[in-house]
Amino acid sequence: MASRAVEIDSPAGTLQRGLAILDLLSQGQQPTVGELIERLGLSKSAAFRVLATLRDHGLVEWDSTLNGRVVPGERSVLLGVAGMRAFDPWEHGRKLLVQLADELGEAALMAIRDGDEMVYIAHEDHSDHLVGVRRLLGARRPVYASSLGKAYLAALPEPEREQIVESLQLQAFTPTTITTTDELHRQLEETRQRGWAVDLGEHELGVMCFGVAVVDHVGHPVCSISVAGPQDRIRHHQDRVIDRVIATARALSERMGDLDQNQLDQGHTQGQ
Repeated sequence: MASRAVEIDSPAGTLQRGLAILDLLSQGQQPTVGELIERLGLSKSAAFRVLATLRDHGLVEWDSTLNGRVVPGERSVLLGVAGMRAFDPWEHGRKLLVQLADELGEAALMAIRDGDEMVYIAHEDHSDHLVGVRRLLGARRPVYASSLGKAYLAALPEPEREQIVESLQLQAFTPTTITTTDELHRQLEETRQRGWAVDLGEHELGVMCFGVAVVDHVGHPVCSISVAGPQDRIRHHQDRVIDRVIATARALSERMGDLDQNQLDQGHTQGQ
């Protein structure tokens, strides 16, 4: 009986291996070529050939060595952003972030959860204190060390939240980073009760952030939005910042509530 398996050296086989590599990168991994060979069962020559093709098309960056790490290329980043913006709720959210940044003169951000991390999917910044958009889009932050992550966790059902918190490896990035589960539980409960989270320089010293979860039609968090700025500046209008972040998150949540579950699942998959 003729085999239906895709030949390794066929165009379809090369495409499959290229997609498998991109899938690993989409999960935030930065494997070496040696690790790719082991995980995907590739020969050294096949791995080098597929990576060279992906690099030529701007989909990955790699230094051509066996121990060199493979990272997403500029075209992969642009493709991800285009995919998110093609889905209306994310584009609507981006427009709301533009309004938020314009109104407050601070950075406005949106992120989704991927495992133990929050991934930035939108960033509007009309100030000069944070890194540029190209650096932040697709960047990851620990879920416990950002207002975005704490707002998201606080909006989860308690059993799911408890399971995630107990599985976290709490690492200190600054003197204010949460390093105990008791303190994280306390802050998440406080966040749940008042409806917003705060980050007091817990991942980047000197930066203060206020975050609120965006929820779907059943109240489950889909993403979070936040406003960030230098602590010595944002403190002077933090009440207004909090009010505007809450209002923006509610507006986007209402938009999410107008969608059926299939559309929400589609949008969340594209966002990830």
